[in-house]
Amino acid sequence: MKSFRYTVLACLVPVLVFGGSVKLASVFTDNMVLQQKKKIPIWGKAEEGEKITVEINGQKATAIAKNQKWMVYLKPMNAGGPYTLRVYGAKDTVELHNVLIGEVWIASGQSNMEWPLSGAMNADQEIASANYPHIRFFTVARATSPYPIDSVQGQWVVCNPENAPSFSAVAYFFARELHLSEKCPIGIIHTSWGGTPAESWVDEASLQSNPKLAYLLEPLQVFRKDPDRSRQEMAKKMQEWQAFWDNIFLNNPTKEQGWALPEHALSEWTPVQVPQDGSILGKIDGVVWYRRDVEIPGSWVGKDLVVKLGPIDDYDQTYFNGVEIGHIFRDTPNWWTTPRTYPIPKELVKPGRNTIAVRIVDNWLGGGFTSDSTAFKIFPKDTPEEALLLSGKWYSRTEFVFDPTIHPPRPEQSDESNTPCVLTMP
Repeated sequence: MKSFRYTVLACLVPVLVFGGSVKLASVFTDNMVLQQKKKIPIWGKAEEGEKITVEINGQKATAIAKNQKWMVYLKPMNAGGPYTLRVYGAKDTVELHNVLIGEVWIASGQSNMEWPLSGAMNADQEIASANYPHIRFFTVARATSPYPIDSVQGQWVVCNPENAPSFSAVAYFFARELHLSEKCPIGIIHTSWGGTPAESWVDEASLQSNPKLAYLLEPLQVFRKDPDRSRQEMAKKMQEWQAFWDNIFLNNPTKEQGWALPEHALSEWTPVQVPQDGSILGKIDGVVWYRRDVEIPGSWVGKDLVVKLGPIDDYDQTYFNGVEIGHIFRDTPNWWTTPRTYPIPKELVKPGRNTIAVRIVDNWLGGGFTSDSTAFKIFPKDTPEEALLLSGKWYSRTEFVFDPTIHPPRPEQSDESNTPCVLTMP
């Protein structure tokens, strides 16, 4: 999984929102969940020496801004709500509504945690049933900085079918299980970045103090000396690298050789099980084809069909009886997690044997088919209940294998998400 926006990760817990002199850390918004049965810190910024008062559920706590920062601690509260949190100073008042008290968890990691509910098994049913008003999500927007920062972007949202598709699937199922078993509100702060190594989540001082890890900070130090030049050089290298892969994707020599055609011989193809053996692209970067025949009932002839293949990492071109019916390229946001759903015009459908072929281009890390077997299906557009599963025996053939000693390697950026970073707390 890829999506790299390059540089150091932003901090986990942030500041600040709202205008005026009274400002709250941006992790505090409408619809938030605060931790039950523990002292609750509320913090932000204000004018120097300003008295700040925080009220919720009959409680009141005050603090004086020092160095333009303030923090209060509320007494522990049991699960409940919704409440209104009111924060005011000499001139300004901020109110946050629909606040719950419950369990608050951080969901963090790489692509497995980042994977959205829309790409999960039985996604349509799961999303339709994701109506839990007492489950709330705060997704930390990915941002970058060569230095620790105290601000992130995000907004607490209520769990419902409209918001749920973009949630982390792992975090959602965890929150749902906990909510149903504990019968209390659940808040999830989701902060993931696919492909990041452990070093990116370790503070700078710890890395620097370890002789075996200190060298990892060198790219960051180079970037800090001349950020503009580093960005320009990296942008040029990245453009060259992307141009190489764009050419691989857009110029398809094997199409002219008939690899997608039903009559193409399979003597040089290898039988594989999809999705279990759905790709050698976990071992190489390059281009691999997959194809299989499917027996179309006579009753489907003259009807528009739909084929679903689940997400594919990275790009694909999909064919039906030798004709391209759809593709996903890097101009599609989050292409590596986008489920492939392509229409098949009725003119291409014939009774009996039909051929589906998929050309997959993977240019970084793991790739190929990434769904479970239930995602692979074909059905008439108007009667999806007639679906035929497409998982099982396919045939595979490699078109191109990337060799970094010959081809342009992917640039290692000095300010990317793989560069060690600092996560800060107030």
